[in-house]
Amino acid sequence: MRTKRSNFTVHCSASLGLLRPSETAVHVILYLILTAVILLTVCGNLLVIIAVCHFKELHTPTNVLILSLAFSDILTGLTVMPFQFVWLIESCWIFGAAMWTLYSFATFV
Repeated sequence: MRTKRSNFTVHCSASLGLLRPSETAVHVILYLILTAVILLTVCGNLLVIIAVCHFKELHTPTNVLILSLAFSDILTGLTVMPFQFVWLIESCWIFGAAMWTLYSFATFV
């Protein structure tokens, strides 16, 4: 019986490690920029969460909605964005089938 292989793993291992030095420099710059985007997302939303939770004046129904949005953004910044950015830079999924399932679930939720 032949097993079917998913499209996201095709040619991934063959393409890794075959980069020219100029492509490696571009990858490093992209990783640094996208890491900064993730850190800004997480830290900015963390500041919103701390501000709304700490100050009693900010305990309004509107700010509770903003708090829930900040919490969902922080979860997105921690669970979805890192994998999406690596996938974007590497042009293939390098984390395996189990992580693909978890990633698909997290992006759906």
